[in-house]
Amino acid sequence: MKLLLVLLLLVISNVHAADTLKSCSQTITAGTANSTIQSLVGSAANGTSICFNTGTWDNLQFFGMNRSGPVTLRSTSGTSATLSSLQIGASRYIRVANVTLNYVQINNCSRDISIVDSVFVQDGSGIGIENRDFSCSAGSYPANILISGNDLSGVNYASGEGQIGVTDACGNGGGNNWGVVITYNILGNTNPGAGIGSGDAIQAWDCTKGVQIGPGNIIENVGNSGGSHFDGIQFFGGGSANSIIGNWFRNLPGCCALTHHTAVPSGTNFSNNILTNVASYQVDQSPSFIDDHNTWYNDPDIAVCTAGGGSVVNRSNLVIGGSGFRGGGQTGCTVPGDWSYTLCASGISCPGSNTVVGSPTFVGGSPGSIVTWGGWKLAAGSIGKANGHDGRDRGANFFSPAAPIGFAH
Repeated sequence: MKLLLVLLLLVISNVHAADTLKSCSQTITAGTANSTIQSLVGSAANGTSICFNTGTWDNLQFFGMNRSGPVTLRSTSGTSATLSSLQIGASRYIRVANVTLNYVQINNCSRDISIVDSVFVQDGSGIGIENRDFSCSAGSYPANILISGNDLSGVNYASGEGQIGVTDACGNGGGNNWGVVITYNILGNTNPGAGIGSGDAIQAWDCTKGVQIGPGNIIENVGNSGGSHFDGIQFFGGGSANSIIGNWFRNLPGCCALTHHTAVPSGTNFSNNILTNVASYQVDQSPSFIDDHNTWYNDPDIAVCTAGGGSVVNRSNLVIGGSGFRGGGQTGCTVPGDWSYTLCASGISCPGSNTVVGSPTFVGGSPGSIVTWGGWKLAAGSIGKANGHDGRDRGANFFSPAAPIGFAH
């Protein structure tokens, strides 16, 4: 697991190094026709940047642009250019960076697409990544789609129920990994009581495979809005081999950091996440689910159900506040067999072997006052320090290092 996390960070670091802003090869001024922009993007030399002056461009569509190398679309200054209703279909090697966005659709077997370091309009829509309604060949995978360093707080759902929605048909690519990476974004609702933003932060539905969520995402203030129920991350349908690693879920009063809704995804890896003031965490009927090195604080309902052949490896987690783990509320739910090396505060239900009960201490002080990611690291000499199942600290071991280039939060 430690090697996997290091490799993920190296991949993301290298991708962002390639997104460093370059000088403008072309500058788009207000009033330039969409057809002219399409021609420029299609003919631009690999590695060049097309820049947009301050202004708004509606309904930009890039279809069938099978480029051989990357072109970057960005603002001339900050995020002053607004690209509203951006659609990318059956295309390759388009990067969008440092702009203001309202809605993005990536579909029809597109590959090598990046949406990075941008801001989304509040109460607008987010990002839909969809191959479900298209017949994509095995050669379309991995797609290498990167969503990184964006502020999507306060947007509505774009695809399915997700501010970022990811969906793939079960037959596409012969079950190959999709290669979608979602990292270092801010998601959630800016002001749920006022109805600013609604939807799951991320929803993966149908047969998504090989989607990487994290590290570095902050998912906050997701709950119930207008009578509807929303989650931090929701799996709807099947899927397999997805990872949720190194994220911070915070202040989710209505429901769940993670829920498997009518879903039986297999091989999910949920590791090195921090969950604070989250109403619930639900894992249902999920074969080969790995749940380790997570830190929970003040989370009243951590539910795992293994009915229907599910299996969970639950180890080296840290739980303080709330009620601890349970087998789930559904008929037939049982406590998973492999719960081990959990660190629990006194009075919390933590079954399994090698459990430690006590009060850990953190670099950032008392849990209720921690406001930085790094504050959740166990302090030197704390209970649970360097004695997890793998010799590392119990609880999370990822604390968001320096953010990628252009990330402004």
